[in-house]
Amino acid sequence: MKNQILNRLLVGALVAWTSACNSTSGVCQDSQPEIDKPNIVNKEIYNTEKKSAGFLSPQDSLAALQLPEGFQATLFSAEPEVQQPIAGTTDWQGRLWICENYTYSESKVNFDLKMSDRIIIFEDTNRDGLADTRKVFWDKGKRLTSVAIGFDGVYAACAPHLLFIPDRNRDDIPDGPAEILLDGWNDDAVRHNIVNGLTWGPDGWLYGRHGIMATSFVGKPGATRSQRTPINCGIWRYHPLHKKFEVVCHGTTNPWGMDFNNEGELFMINTVIGHLWHVVPGARYDRMYGSHFNPYTYRTIKQTADHYHWNKAGGENWHDTKKIGVTKETDQFGGGHAHCGLLFYGDDSWPENYHNTLLTCNLHGLRINCDRLERKGNGYVGKHNPDFAKSTDTWFRGIELVRSHDQGFYLLDWQDTGECHENDGVHRTSGRIYKVTFGDKHLPAEDLSKLSDAELLTHLSGERWHFRQSALELRRRLVTSKSTLDSILERLQALDSDSHSLSMFRQMLASDWGAEKVYSKLIFADKQGQPKTDVRLSAIEMGEIVKVFGNEIALGRKPGVRYRLLVDLASRSTPRQRQIVASVLSRMKPLARFRIASHLLQYAEDQHDNLQPLLIWYAIEPAVVAYPAEAVLVARSSRIPLLTELIARRLTEEIDEAKMATHILELLTEAGSSRRHALKGIADALHGRRKVDKPDRWDATISALKLDPESKKRVQQISVVFGDGQTLDNIRKTAEDKSLDPRMRGQAFLTLAENRYDGLLNLLNKHFGDRDVRQYVIEAYAYCDHTLVASKIIGQFNRLKPAGKVAAINTLTKRAQWAHLMLDAIEAKRLDRSHVSAWHARQIENMGKAALSQKLVRVWGPVRKSSAEKIKSIEALTHLMESGKESSEGWAEGKKLFEKTCANCHVLFGEGGKVGPDLTGSNRKDLGYLLENIVDPSSSVADSYRSSIVELADGRTITGVVLNESKTTVEIQTAEKRLTLDRNDIERIKKTANSLMPENLLNELTDKQKRLLLLYLMSR
Repeated sequence: MKNQILNRLLVGALVAWTSACNSTSGVCQDSQPEIDKPNIVNKEIYNTEKKSAGFLSPQDSLAALQLPEGFQATLFSAEPEVQQPIAGTTDWQGRLWICENYTYSESKVNFDLKMSDRIIIFEDTNRDGLADTRKVFWDKGKRLTSVAIGFDGVYAACAPHLLFIPDRNRDDIPDGPAEILLDGWNDDAVRHNIVNGLTWGPDGWLYGRHGIMATSFVGKPGATRSQRTPINCGIWRYHPLHKKFEVVCHGTTNPWGMDFNNEGELFMINTVIGHLWHVVPGARYDRMYGSHFNPYTYRTIKQTADHYHWNKAGGENWHDTKKIGVTKETDQFGGGHAHCGLLFYGDDSWPENYHNTLLTCNLHGLRINCDRLERKGNGYVGKHNPDFAKSTDTWFRGIELVRSHDQGFYLLDWQDTGECHENDGVHRTSGRIYKVTFGDKHLPAEDLSKLSDAELLTHLSGERWHFRQSALELRRRLVTSKSTLDSILERLQALDSDSHSLSMFRQMLASDWGAEKVYSKLIFADKQGQPKTDVRLSAIEMGEIVKVFGNEIALGRKPGVRYRLLVDLASRSTPRQRQIVASVLSRMKPLARFRIASHLLQYAEDQHDNLQPLLIWYAIEPAVVAYPAEAVLVARSSRIPLLTELIARRLTEEIDEAKMATHILELLTEAGSSRRHALKGIADALHGRRKVDKPDRWDATISALKLDPESKKRVQQISVVFGDGQTLDNIRKTAEDKSLDPRMRGQAFLTLAENRYDGLLNLLNKHFGDRDVRQYVIEAYAYCDHTLVASKIIGQFNRLKPAGKVAAINTLTKRAQWAHLMLDAIEAKRLDRSHVSAWHARQIENMGKAALSQKLVRVWGPVRKSSAEKIKSIEALTHLMESGKESSEGWAEGKKLFEKTCANCHVLFGEGGKVGPDLTGSNRKDLGYLLENIVDPSSSVADSYRSSIVELADGRTITGVVLNESKTTVEIQTAEKRLTLDRNDIERIKKTANSLMPENLLNELTDKQKRLLLLYLMSR
């Protein structure tokens, strides 16, 4: 078979594509495959990739891979033996299992279920780095993204299911149909963010990943919605013996790579908003967009790395590699933002500069990045190391790194030209796997299933692959009763207990069989049977006990370890141990959380840590309202100011309950920074509230305090919400004081408007002629329900400055009656229709008034186009871009058009609003992709970007994306600004199927302006 494989590799592209292959350059011409080899590929598969330029033969791709000195790569396998290799793992014999995913398709198709995905097994029997044997284990997959081997079978992620395919006799033939363990995984809108990444954790749980494009509701088959767990983006895990599912952490964008370090800590790789993240149970990380499920999250955790892999600070874009390549600066930083696959190197056979490093594939940079992991504070920081490898193959798309048995790794190459593997179509008939090792060695793989328990236990202290596989094999034997727990525990007693590898194995055993049973011999009693004191526990053992304690509660067991152990550890621990304690706080009873948190919050050095303050907050937040007196005590004694602020904010969210006011005032009795941060929390909680009953002792409490300038400002904000007339009168004085900065005066007018100041309309009329603040006055008019307001604005419209005209249209489109008058003025030629944008037209249509919508179509035009009209618009714009000529002076005007048309909602080159996706890293160079999203923005839109229509009690209608909702307020992003609305002012919120971005966005632009805007959007 070896010769056959080598033959196929030399003509791999010829087999994949039926056209002739240039034997010198390795470049093939595009065509459909003609494959008739049995048991090699599905005959049904087909390519939709439009381009063929630059496609190399497998051997040329191997030659294009540049590795550091001392490392070598072999072409382990390539098409047609392997195609679409989306993920892989190894088994107890060192064999490589690969998922072939054919069903993933271009966005319009989504998933092509006429095809099937497969799991195949490769083995290198003569240790030369090339696959000798190949088996198809399973060929019935749909949306297959990953596999994990364990418990005499295979776990497979095939949305909407997590499957178990039994093979109890280990003959590489499934014993029967796949069993559904979990369902509810989104298999539609989630696209390339689909559930993926199955991998065993050292704690015995099966871990997986999920991206941001859609929400899955996961549970056992037949579970109701209330019995299911939602996950949008983050890491999850499943316990195979206890059938328990839980979300480990929430956040990021689309994690597509993760691995554990030598101490059992999990790290994941990500795209767009930062690449490296330390995964801690209970954490909530930054999101690319949208909000966390819990509205009281307030703050999120930043990435672990202290750098980005592109020239972000220099304003470079992320996605020009297909057209112009990686710039010199971004090349130095790492090649781009998009990453797949993660491998932690923690063994000692490689050169020292690779110890404690992480490798990840960089899609745009055609390389493998390398980050060095260092301790920092309560966690870690990722430092930038020189890139590990680069490829000159423009089709190289490293998608996963799989650890091999001989201290090397397999590099899976998807082989296409798209960022998300479908932007230019899908090329299904290609795929490569490279075997990378240090030195010229491919060591024999030991069949661990043939070793004794004692031999396997000695492997636990070995390098990473042997630890993982030996632990899984021992665990399998315990489940199948081929070994006994007592015998393994007895053998463990004779080994060195103070090591991370044995600590992780004990955690796995305790996860399966219970801490009481496992630790009664290993830790809680020494070899003479005498109980150990807490002081005698090593740092490793203490951290281990805390993690096991958390797992016990997660599995629904009564914990065998006492809270005192955690209290002692929290009060005298190292930064790393404190982080471990904080990560399991959320699993404890509410009062116990406060007791332990009060100790953790005494470490002032933790206040600026990336993880610790927020981990504590996420854990105690649900208990704050349940036990407000205890929360106040913790807040006042805290030496981490952020916790004081957030506790105050959470308590104030409940200020409408009379009994809560007393607790809120108690927060202010502590002097100094504690009081200042408490006032900030109170002010933040009341932001957006229009009127709240003032606590009985508020005035007396405040008058007795000595406040610094910052605190006085907070008190003024709070007093406005409490309806303090004197405070509002002072704000009016600010608004009318012409000696002050116009922006300060303008904000004062808006504050008076938002709080419905008595005599507001007369005040605004008085200052309408003041050119310095006119745009603010016009914006404030939106709160005055009076027909004369519209007439006044329309009458003076042509005399307004540009900013005033924008404010005028925004105001006139807030109320149906005013919009009628505005359209009448346009029809009478008193107001130019070009001032009404597609945003405004959508706003008017969303009011739901039939007569108004008919007038809008007659005067301005239709808001939506038919499918045929959209195709015609795309064709016209394509022709416009192909026929025009560029001019150097056009770029500045293109930027101005972007600022006017797009910048309210989109960031480009670091500038703009963050309502919609950041355009910098999108597929902007592809004109077709760009036009489809502009002309038909609602055709494929994430749920977080769908707009809502908010009808207010005062007659206004607002269209925007709901960002956050609490019991008292709703935060919404409109095309103009971010608003926080009092729920009492909202009549109804209606979610639509539309993107916030409207159709006809380019309607009011001339052909020249359209071209300049599009050129700027596609530029560097």
